[in-house]
Amino acid sequence: MELGEIGIWSMQLRGAAAPAVRAAAAELDSLGFGTLWIPGLDGNGVFDDVDELLAAAPRSVVSLGVLGIWGQRPGDVGRRLAELDDKHGPRALFGLGVSSPESAEQAGQRWGRPIDTMSGYLDRLAASEHPIDRERLLLGALGPRMAGLAATRTAGLHPFLVPAEYSAIQREALGDAPLIAPHLTVVLDTDASRARDVARAGVGFFLGLPAYRANLKPSRVRRRRPRVRRQ
Repeated sequence: MELGEIGIWSMQLRGAAAPAVRAAAAELDSLGFGTLWIPGLDGNGVFDDVDELLAAAPRSVVSLGVLGIWGQRPGDVGRRLAELDDKHGPRALFGLGVSSPESAEQAGQRWGRPIDTMSGYLDRLAASEHPIDRERLLLGALGPRMAGLAATRTAGLHPFLVPAEYSAIQREALGDAPLIAPHLTVVLDTDASRARDVARAGVGFFLGLPAYRANLKPSRVRRRRPRVRRQ
């Protein structure tokens, strides 16, 4: 799928039934941003939001970045994408993530090994009534094993809150084929001190989560090169 060089990732684009959100999506579409990214979180209402955004932005791809798998049955995910394709054409991209042990527990499921859990989920998705082509899927990969799985089973990876060198390391290890679409937060402000305060407030919650905090350590990023099984 043609995603364009720069997309817009926005929490505010959730709740797309609101007129202001649809108007914002239409404006971004007219300005030429190739992809509108929204967080999938636990999936509550997210497919309806994708539907509204695709209607409001007829030239853009809409991507989930990313949808937690614990509350989503693979068959339902495939069915909803098929419905969106019938209505809007193939302009939706689904990112999937293992989220956290707490999310698994809340869904009444066992966390296990994340790489095995995601691999099994992709297997069930491929065997469902509405299988999703690998080119329509991404993984929210941070660690090396998940990045390798993303490269071999999906279109690529959508890393969140990682240093710039992470993308360069992944590209060197994974080769030219997989898509690497990093989330990059930008603060537009002419006052540097005020901009840093805004940035700290924006990432503060995520810094409390061990997986994201670990990936901001440059020394660890350099060590965590993905293992890819060449096919």
